[in-house]
Amino acid sequence: MIIIAEYIWIDGDCNIRTKTKIFDHQNKLNISDFPKWNFDGSSTGQSETKNSDLVLNPIYFKSNPMFSSPQMEYYIVLCEIEGTIEYSKLVETYNNTFQLEPWFGIEQEYIMIDQFDKLYGIDEYDKLNSNRFYCNIGNTNPICRKIINEHTRICIDSGIKICGTNTEVTPSQFEFQIGPLDPLEVCNQLWIARYFLISIAEKYSVNITFHPKPFSNLNGSGAHTNYSTKKTREDNGISEIYKMIDKLSKKHKEHIEVYGKYNELRLTGTNETANINEFKYGECDRTSSIRIPINVSKDKKGYLEDRRPASNMNPYLVVQKILETTLL
Repeated sequence: MIIIAEYIWIDGDCNIRTKTKIFDHQNKLNISDFPKWNFDGSSTGQSETKNSDLVLNPIYFKSNPMFSSPQMEYYIVLCEIEGTIEYSKLVETYNNTFQLEPWFGIEQEYIMIDQFDKLYGIDEYDKLNSNRFYCNIGNTNPICRKIINEHTRICIDSGIKICGTNTEVTPSQFEFQIGPLDPLEVCNQLWIARYFLISIAEKYSVNITFHPKPFSNLNGSGAHTNYSTKKTREDNGISEIYKMIDKLSKKHKEHIEVYGKYNELRLTGTNETANINEFKYGECDRTSSIRIPINVSKDKKGYLEDRRPASNMNPYLVVQKILETTLL
């Protein structure tokens, strides 16, 4: 059988890069069956030209339902760059905390833009009332709906645990959710779901931006991170949640440092955010750093929502930092 393996990795600006390896394989595939590969790191902002070769080490794979052929099998292969520590540090932290059964869910916001970096399908957005767009129907460009629906189907077919989608406050802004999953799975699956989204949009000549604040007068984009453990999910788990919030409050600056580039443009204390220099929490409060959802408040157990991570965040860094602060 011919294997078409799309290798994807994270570049120096936390964007996805990709190259395709084609090889023959006859048996059921394991991650070890995908060979290591090298690339020109000087062209991705990750090395110097005179010492440019970097090595891709496959760590995770899923089927690629975007293509099909009776003679070929298609896969997405997520890789770490040999010598980097983001993935291995999360593995180490999870190995030290897995007995506490941490779960994560990530709400990935993004905006569709055109070739001129304007909101896709929207004219004169300065004059628009953004209350029209959140969880709406009828005000969204049909191409955007096609992309959302196709992305959902492809994720499900690939085995990605996508658990929801919706339109967002800013015009041409949307969200999908991954989880709840263990720390490694949620990060790996988020990267592949991002790849699928960008690739599908490409077919329609639409660009996806994960920049946290591409338009200064409109709501930015986050990657709100929902987090729980076995204790927080048990009766009166809310007491454990408050203990976690106290720990998070003491490490606020450390978290902000790894929560995504340009996040200071988004976390201004306006447009449903807390100020980047201030830590606060609240029940049902979307101006807080940490929100306790209404169902958690009523049930006295469940999860907390960290609203600080930017939409362009590296989930390996964010998830590792939350585990380290709250459990170690």
